[in-house]
Amino acid sequence: IKMFNKDAIVSNVLKSIVNYFVTDFGTLTQFSVDSSNKSLNITVMLKGELNELNLQLFGYAIFFDEGKAFLSFQSLHSSRQWLNLLYQKKFSNKQMKIEIPAKIAKPLKMFI
Repeated sequence: IKMFNKDAIVSNVLKSIVNYFVTDFGTLTQFSVDSSNKSLNITVMLKGELNELNLQLFGYAIFFDEGKAFLSFQSLHSSRQWLNLLYQKKFSNKQMKIEIPAKIAKPLKMFI
C-alpha cells in the first residue's frame, strides 16, 4: 500500500488557490507546506521582475477573529536582502497576519 504525503497534497491544492490571488502581481511557481515545521515555502515570478522571489514563512497558524480568517506567521525570510532588512527593522517583533477567505481557511486548518 502506497502512503500519501499529506503536505504534498495540501501544497498542490493550495498552490492553485494562492496563484489565483497573486495573478494580478505575478505567477506562483512553487508552493510547499511543511506541517511538521510549520513553514510555507513560496516562489513567485512577479511582473516586471527578472528573477523569482522566494519566501519562507515560519511558525504559521490559521485563526479566526470576528468572523474573518487569517494566516499568521512568526518570521519571514526572502531571497531579497532589502525585504529581509525591512522585515527585521519594522515587523520582526510583531505577529504578521494576512486575511484569507474563510471558506478556504476552515478545511485548510484541518490539514495544516
